[in-house]
Amino acid sequence: MANWTKLAGATALALLLATPTVAQEAEEAVEDPVDVGAWDTDADGALSEEEFGAGFGETGAFGEWDSDDDGALSEEEYTAGYGEETDMAAFGEVDEDGDGALTEEEFGAGIYSGYDADASGIIEEPELGDVGDDMGDGGLFDV
Repeated sequence: MANWTKLAGATALALLLATPTVAQEAEEAVEDPVDVGAWDTDADGALSEEEFGAGFGETGAFGEWDSDDDGALSEEEYTAGYGEETDMAAFGEVDEDGDGALTEEEFGAGIYSGYDADASGIIEEPELGDVGDDMGDGGLFDV
């Protein structure tokens, strides 16, 4: 009987150790942080629209927000992507051709202009800090 108890105890311990903890599962669920600094390919401490577009495109945000996978964002998808609280541009301001759907290029340009608060054509400090904050440890717009 003692051997049976030891075997059962060892099996239970092995199962417990093999099962991920809640903290481990939560950590694995968090996306890798976005390294906004890596987007600055010319290392000038600022992001041009081209640098931002290339880096932001790699986040996959457009595809995630395009819930019907039609290659364009409707106003509903755009609004749902941001949630209720946002200071980013209204859909109509980003929809450059006014067709009621955002292409990936319109989406990226709209996001870029939202961060380029002084409309200088370059995202630099303190704007660059806002980009880093919004990309966050939990992924895109986690704050």
